[in-house]
Amino acid sequence: MQLKAYAKLNLALEILSLRPDGYHELRGVMQTVSLADILTIQRGDALSLSVPGMPELEGEANLVLKAARLLAGEASLGAKLTIEKKIPQKAGLGGGSADAAFALKALNRFWQLGRSPQDLRMLAAQLGSDVPFFLTGGSAEVSGRGEVIKPLPEGPSRYWFVLLKPPFSVSTPWAYRAFDQSPRRSDGATAKVSRALAKGDVKALGEALANNMEGAVFSFYPQLAQYKRELKQAGALGAAMSGSGSAVFGLFASESLAAQAAAIMGRLEPELEINVVRSVGRSELAEQEKSRE
Repeated sequence: MQLKAYAKLNLALEILSLRPDGYHELRGVMQTVSLADILTIQRGDALSLSVPGMPELEGEANLVLKAARLLAGEASLGAKLTIEKKIPQKAGLGGGSADAAFALKALNRFWQLGRSPQDLRMLAAQLGSDVPFFLTGGSAEVSGRGEVIKPLPEGPSRYWFVLLKPPFSVSTPWAYRAFDQSPRRSDGATAKVSRALAKGDVKALGEALANNMEGAVFSFYPQLAQYKRELKQAGALGAAMSGSGSAVFGLFASESLAAQAAAIMGRLEPELEINVVRSVGRSELAEQEKSRE
């Protein structure tokens, strides 16, 4: 069994407050996009994980192994798992969480366990705040610490983005600590983005993109603010940092305009990893699942 585990962008992210459990209360809108890791599952007597070219990711701390063991429970179930990494790490794109969520769904079928969607959501929430979103994918509002998911209606529109990953990463715990030291008020970005998506209005969506973690992160990493400005100068309808960074993205009116901007950014900032990506909706995700049955 082989499938794509898609990355996400935070079209809106509003950090609201620090919770008693140590997590942050938040709300926002996430969107799966076409950049994806490749997850392969083969028969095996025991659980094993291979990440070609990245042996440091093959240990028990990997969320895919954690997801597999959590799903198997006390049963002695085996599988050979391989992840071909395409999603940059520590970039705010949810690569590890996506891998874990897609592994949960795929192994549930591979092992013929018949666990319900609700069961999988409960397991996903134990693995990490972003993991439940990837069980749904597409466009969705998120709240709580990220585990409360409200799928948004999806129209026929596809959205095109230029995704920039600098040669450095941003630590998520550090970013939240920096935000707590210099909090920024939310501006209702979640509602604005949700309305723009409902209308299929790409211009309004660009204007609504926002992440109130940017101020704290940009003060330590001013290059990210520069990339955001350059994306807008290259024709982006709007731009934002994804999650806690370090990836920054811009929204474009068409694939051709996104490709032109990617070429411009490549000349301006040759050290960047640059991808042109499109939105991936729930219908496309459902087609992938159907093809695996």
